[in-house]
Amino acid sequence: FALNFVEQLLNQIPKSFNVHNFVSKFDMTDTINTVVHHEIILYNNLLSTIHSSLITLQKGLKGMIVIDEELDSLNRRILANKVPELWLRHSFPSILTLRAYMDDLNQRIDFMQKWVTGSRPKSFKIGAFFHPEEFLTAVLQLYARKHSVPFDTLVWRTKITDYVSGDKIDTEPENGIYAEGLYVEGAKWDVMSKTLTECGQRELISTMPVIHLYPSE
Repeated sequence: FALNFVEQLLNQIPKSFNVHNFVSKFDMTDTINTVVHHEIILYNNLLSTIHSSLITLQKGLKGMIVIDEELDSLNRRILANKVPELWLRHSFPSILTLRAYMDDLNQRIDFMQKWVTGSRPKSFKIGAFFHPEEFLTAVLQLYARKHSVPFDTLVWRTKITDYVSGDKIDTEPENGIYAEGLYVEGAKWDVMSKTLTECGQRELISTMPVIHLYPSE
């Protein structure tokens, strides 16, 4: 069973990013591109850690190498459906089970891959970033430069849009960004009244519509 599970996990690992292609394709003087460059290096490091640890465990389970204490710990975490501590040392923060973590990882990588192999998205999944705060700081810096205002005078304002997801958005906002995939716990967004309202008994967590985040002095 353990060997079968390890092989399933190996098949679930998404492809690494081609960092060289990204650097040659995108303008690296752009602050946002610098942030993405940093992000894909972190993701590649995580993917490499996951892949190499599973390959080593696979060899141990096949009897090709001796299973030491570290491999035994890795195996026990995987069988308990928990993310191995070795991965978490190189990972974005997560409290998910192992299966849910792999799904989450694939969704994050999918968002980033579409960006690095295509073009900058019109709506951003803030949760796909290792360091969302670095990305948001970069957006503020661009605004400060564009409008010649001191960076430290800026704050974020938010406006809830009518878009349920970013798929239908084809133009960027004049200032700031569209952010999607943000959750609210213990409440939900009422589309009709355009306010937060109480959630039902079984709807503890709900997804907000696309939010327009825009800088303001």
